Amino acid sequence: MGKRSVSVEMTPKQRAVLEPLTRAKVAPQRLVERCRIVLMSAEGRNNEEQADELGVDRQRVRRWRVRWVGASAALVDAENGGANGKDLEKLILGVLEDNERSGAPSKFTPEEVASIIALACEPPAESGLPVSTSRDKREGPEQHQADVEKICDTYRDAPELAAVGTHVVSTDEKTGMQALERLHETKPVRPGLVERVEFEYIRHGTLSLIANFDVATGKVICPSIGPTRTEADFAAHIDKTVESDPGATWIFVVDQLDTHRSASLVRLVARRCGLEEALGFVEYFHRVLAKPFRWTYTGRPLQA
Repeated sequence: MGKRSVSVEMTPKQRAVLEPLTRAKVAPQRLVERCRIVLMSAEGRNNEEQADELGVDRQRVRRWRVRWVGASAALVDAENGGANGKDLEKLILGVLEDNERSGAPSKFTPEEVASIIALACEPPAESGLPVSTSRDKREGPEQHQADVEKICDTYRDAPELAAVGTHVVSTDEKTGMQALERLHETKPVRPGLVERVEFEYIRHGTLSLIANFDVATGKVICPSIGPTRTEADFAAHIDKTVESDPGATWIFVVDQLDTHRSASLVRLVARRCGLEEALGFVEYFHRVLAKPFRWTYTGRPLQA
């Protein structure tokens, strides 16, 4: 036999606050649910019955039943002390709110946060700070400029290249995308009411998106979605994309992430471009001909 549900008592004034909240059109769904749990508990209905009717687990019903019982004495004292309807409603809403979540204290004061934001919004020259740039731009500015111009020219020429069968795509990943499901359906727009979207959700883990942005058409083509974005995942994505139009020429613009220049991708490109023999010689050289380099120069003695 399961545990007996905790008995809930409720005064008429408390009921007069809770019942309108269950019918309020703009009340959060979680508040409506908690009000219904407390009201049903006061009617003598057990946790299992409520869980079945509300479509929630019994632990949730029990949590808010116990929370209400723990606050009942304080609510009754407030009524006896002359609390009006608004004051009583404020106390009841406090009982049905989520507890403050634990966590590490803030590392920055509001003043420090405001000063950081102000610094980020002002031109670097005003504070005498250098503009952060990439390592390539710092170490090889001329080559960096040439690379930038080459990419920009490729993007500019994308429509003309598309006309002759060449796809220009910008490829990148978006990782850690949460797969979320709304706990309740969105309520559509009605006369006098805006669309209401449920804010509580159910987590279904995270996924990674590898997408190709077709520069000429502005469309995302041949996307790949999976739990990871490893070297093998990216190579498989490129292979799948090329296979969608194997007779065309493809230009992929990517950043310098390691998976974008991996051994798997090099082998794939070699196979697709008919360079397997050259790649085979490199592998043969590494396996048969490569030898550790022996340094034999002993240096010259100092001359007077």
